[in-house]
Amino acid sequence: MGWFGCNNHLQMPLSGELPDERIARAISLAGTPGQAYVERRGIPLDIADAAGMRFDPDWDGRAAVLVGLYDHEGTLSSVHGRYLTTVRGQNKMLTVGRSGGVACVGDGWHARRLILVEGIFDALSLAVCGWPGVATIGRWAPWLPQTCAQRVV
Repeated sequence: MGWFGCNNHLQMPLSGELPDERIARAISLAGTPGQAYVERRGIPLDIADAAGMRFDPDWDGRAAVLVGLYDHEGTLSSVHGRYLTTVRGQNKMLTVGRSGGVACVGDGWHARRLILVEGIFDALSLAVCGWPGVATIGRWAPWLPQTCAQRVV
């Protein structure tokens, strides 16, 4: 079990696929229910695309928008999926892979002034306003404190 009693899956629960396999199968948001979902949340398609957001019609049984979480060397560590719909009692998100990665929007952690947030839609909302953001998705990235040193955070 992970933080707050959440399971920490290293691979997809139903298929056993690894994060890199799943993100490779995901498709562009354009023209999908994923595009409609992000736009309903106030995020233009170009910003979601620039952040690497993708669509998967079958993310562990339900349609979801996905974003890769990368470490400080640019290596994919996990994939975070936000389901387009939920029914009472269902999780609204599923993150698969090892911890240690973040989702960067805009200049992300390369920016001189850095805004750290928990959720991907928080970071996307910052990008709409012209600010770069780094979303931790509630996971610990041990390299992040050192990377943030000497910056305005």
